[in-house]
Amino acid sequence: MSDNKATISSGKLNFNIDMELSTSYRDTFLEQVFSNSCYVVDEIRLDLLYISNFVYAADRRISRSNALDAWTREIQLTIPVICLSHWNRVRNLLNELLNFLTGDIWEINFTDRKKNERESKLFEFVENQPEYFYSQVCMFSGGLDSCIGSIDILRGQTTSNTLFVSHYGGGSKGTKGYQDLLVKETINHFSSLSLSNFFSFYSAAMKTPTGQDEPTTRSRSFMFFAHAIALTPDNAKLIIPENGFVSLNIPLYFSRNGSSSTRTTHPFYMNLFQKILNILGINVRLENPYQFLTKGQMMNNCLDKEFLSRNIINTMSCSHPEQARWSGCSDPIHCGYCIPCTIRRASINEFCSPDPTLYRYLNYQNKIGKETHNALRIALQKYEKSNHFMVVQRSGSLISDIKKYVSVYEEGMEEIRRLLYEGE
Repeated sequence: MSDNKATISSGKLNFNIDMELSTSYRDTFLEQVFSNSCYVVDEIRLDLLYISNFVYAADRRISRSNALDAWTREIQLTIPVICLSHWNRVRNLLNELLNFLTGDIWEINFTDRKKNERESKLFEFVENQPEYFYSQVCMFSGGLDSCIGSIDILRGQTTSNTLFVSHYGGGSKGTKGYQDLLVKETINHFSSLSLSNFFSFYSAAMKTPTGQDEPTTRSRSFMFFAHAIALTPDNAKLIIPENGFVSLNIPLYFSRNGSSSTRTTHPFYMNLFQKILNILGINVRLENPYQFLTKGQMMNNCLDKEFLSRNIINTMSCSHPEQARWSGCSDPIHCGYCIPCTIRRASINEFCSPDPTLYRYLNYQNKIGKETHNALRIALQKYEKSNHFMVVQRSGSLISDIKKYVSVYEEGMEEIRRLLYEGE
């Protein structure tokens, strides 16, 4: 097996990272790292980058429709790594993490490989460069939460010691334009910043020959985390700004149950990822400073409300903005009826009026929107009668702060209630 190739038994596919991922990965990503003076990538982080890309490629190229239940896939993936003993120690935890994140059954195995010639030159180059590390790294997705996170960080520091990391491509169509505009506006507003404070990487699985690509992208956050960790120095923080209501991944109606909804920042996932990093010896601390705040509370607590107000329109929350073309729109815009759009609208309703965001369907007028609206009303009725201490643990176990999780769930549901019933 070549240094770059992973094998997978489910679906009888062989993956080669240079062929299956349209990243121009070795040439583009690592050269960008060097140009940003982020000399953090080491052997174990390089392994994590490749593992995350192999996992993402498998996730996108194996259709859930072929599974026995048309959803839960059984994926066996063998990946060559440089630090074999390290990865064997966390193999079971990694499988558990992926199972939870995607709702599938993963079996990851590892084989040994040596650094190739280009990687050897890469590390030789890094060793001969002066060390310059950012003291912390923050996810910068182009969404409303990450916009607030970046504002709060920049208002709370006097130097430009934070690196903001973005991803686009493969399940994030339509977000790149919003990310670029936010970067421009942020640099113009905060004089201590420059383009060197922002790092954007592209990664997308190539299309299958049959065209039966998997549209869900549950493993994308694992890849996003891996790239950010590669740029985060030891003894530093990786900040993942996400409102606590969304991170709990509580299904608001039946079709969004379990793995049908994202678990990107669920506390169980974050804790498991942190445990893996600790065992691997990657001394990076994962932190979500908004774990116990709703999106509306995040907006009202933002440290620069004026800048936030001007840039609401420059953020993207929708789960499928590219579908705007179905309505004849040339640019990606918010649909207005998906769960992320609903939570966005509810939070802005708490912050300001009117909402400046352009939505394709503001009042759930379309067929799917009407179904969503009815489902949300039913969810609110069930919410009133449910045991909230049990509900908050429905998507994953919580080992502490249960009362705080209950509080953020209740506040989030009340924000949705006010959105749906206000004015009636």
